[in-house]
Amino acid sequence: MSHWQADEVAHKAEGDYPEQRHAGAVGLGPEYGKGASTGDQLQGWKEEIVGKITHNDDKVQHGHDLRTGEINEGRRRKM
Repeated sequence: MSHWQADEVAHKAEGDYPEQRHAGAVGLGPEYGKGASTGDQLQGWKEEIVGKITHNDDKVQHGHDLRTGEINEGRRRKM
Protein backbone atom coordinates (compact mmCIF):
# COMPACT_ATOMS: atom_id res chain seq x y z
CA MET A 1 0.00 0.00 0.00
CA SER A 2 1.39 3.41 -0.99
CA HIS A 3 1.66 6.40 1.32
CA TRP A 4 -1.33 8.08 -0.36
CA GLN A 5 -3.50 5.00 0.01
CA ALA A 6 -2.53 4.65 3.67
CA ASP A 7 -3.56 8.27 4.30
CA GLU A 8 -6.88 7.70 2.52
CA VAL A 9 -7.63 4.62 4.59
CA ALA A 10 -6.74 6.45 7.81
CA HIS A 11 -8.98 9.40 6.93
CA LYS A 12 -11.89 7.20 5.84
CA ALA A 13 -11.68 5.43 9.15
CA GLU A 14 -11.91 8.79 10.93
CA GLY A 15 -14.69 10.06 8.64
CA ASP A 16 -12.70 13.14 7.55
CA TYR A 17 -11.64 14.25 4.13
CA PRO A 18 -7.99 13.63 3.17
CA GLU A 19 -5.56 16.53 3.20
CA GLN A 20 -5.72 18.55 -0.01
CA ARG A 21 -2.10 18.62 -1.04
CA HIS A 22 -2.83 20.29 -4.38
CA ALA A 23 -4.71 23.29 -3.03
CA GLY A 24 -3.11 26.49 -4.26
CA ALA A 25 -0.39 24.67 -6.16
CA VAL A 26 -1.39 26.12 -9.53
CA GLY A 27 -1.01 29.72 -8.34
CA LEU A 28 -4.41 30.96 -9.45
CA GLY A 29 -6.43 32.69 -6.80
CA PRO A 30 -8.78 35.57 -6.25
CA GLU A 31 -6.04 38.09 -7.15
CA TYR A 32 -5.35 36.49 -10.55
CA GLY A 33 -5.58 38.98 -13.41
CA LYS A 34 -5.99 42.05 -11.23
CA GLY A 35 -2.60 43.57 -12.00
CA ALA A 36 -1.38 45.20 -15.18
CA SER A 37 -1.18 43.00 -18.25
CA THR A 38 2.16 42.39 -19.93
CA GLY A 39 1.21 44.73 -22.77
CA ASP A 40 0.31 47.50 -20.32
CA GLN A 41 3.59 46.99 -18.48
CA LEU A 42 5.60 47.26 -21.69
CA GLN A 43 3.65 50.33 -22.81
CA GLY A 44 4.21 51.87 -19.37
CA TRP A 45 7.97 51.28 -19.52
CA LYS A 46 8.03 52.82 -23.00
CA GLU A 47 6.12 55.94 -21.92
CA GLU A 48 8.23 56.28 -18.78
CA ILE A 49 11.50 56.15 -20.75
CA VAL A 50 10.26 58.60 -23.39
CA GLY A 51 9.08 60.95 -20.63
CA LYS A 52 12.48 60.83 -18.92
CA ILE A 53 14.32 61.51 -22.18
CA THR A 54 12.05 64.45 -23.05
CA HIS A 55 11.88 65.68 -19.42
CA ASN A 56 8.09 65.34 -19.47
CA ASP A 57 7.09 64.55 -15.87
CA ASP A 58 3.43 63.95 -16.77
CA LYS A 59 4.38 61.27 -19.28
CA VAL A 60 6.72 59.65 -16.73
CA GLN A 61 3.90 59.51 -14.17
CA HIS A 62 1.39 58.20 -16.71
CA GLY A 63 3.83 55.47 -17.76
CA HIS A 64 4.43 54.53 -14.13
CA ASP A 65 0.69 54.36 -13.43
CA LEU A 66 0.13 52.24 -16.53
CA ARG A 67 3.00 49.91 -15.63
CA THR A 68 1.84 49.35 -12.04
CA GLY A 69 -1.80 48.83 -13.00
CA GLU A 70 -3.21 51.91 -11.27
CA ILE A 71 -4.84 53.14 -14.48
CA ASN A 72 -6.53 49.78 -15.12
CA GLU A 73 -7.93 49.69 -11.59
CA GLY A 74 -9.62 53.03 -12.25
CA ARG A 75 -11.16 51.70 -15.45
CA ARG A 76 -12.49 48.61 -13.68
CA ARG A 77 -14.06 50.64 -10.86
CA LYS A 78 -15.97 52.81 -13.35
CA MET A 79 -17.48 49.83 -15.18
